[in-house]
Amino acid sequence: MSKLRRVLLLAVVASVVTGCSTQSTSRPAKSTAATSHPSFVVPTTSSAFNNEAIAQGAKVFNYLFGFNLGPVSHQIAVVESYHQIETPLKTELSALSKAGAIGASVNSVSVGSRATCSSAGVSYPCVKVAYSVVGHKGSITSNQVGYAVMRKGTWVVSRKSACTIAPPGTKKAWSKPNC
Repeated sequence: MSKLRRVLLLAVVASVVTGCSTQSTSRPAKSTAATSHPSFVVPTTSSAFNNEAIAQGAKVFNYLFGFNLGPVSHQIAVVESYHQIETPLKTELSALSKAGAIGASVNSVSVGSRATCSSAGVSYPCVKVAYSVVGHKGSITSNQVGYAVMRKGTWVVSRKSACTIAPPGTKKAWSKPNC
């Protein structure tokens, strides 16, 4: 991990710990997990819950698009019910990787209200994540919005969000069965 990325990652962690409700990064963050995905224990206070939800929401999107972390089969494990869309999801992530993608640049993360989650078609609790898939030469897909949801105490990328991943060079999601 480069020194700049370590500094950016520490800045992000510091902002979450100090209670910021939105997170910004300008470079993709690397995850150190190779075979497991981020887990989460529900904190006892609302503020602690929001801070942890923001951190975990960013973490699962960074992990999903962390093309330098190992096999795509490990990356997709952070997607809700990934086994239902496994083949097309692997195909799309492989296409992004071949297009030069190296990770996600998470622009902002916010905790969704029950109404926000419902209108997005995802379960509550949720976090809204604005991100871009980036490569060595800049954005490959930009201004993407997805949601992370909690499943059995673990934050995962919502299946609906995984179904709207845009192919390189387009802004439209591709059609996948079971989406």
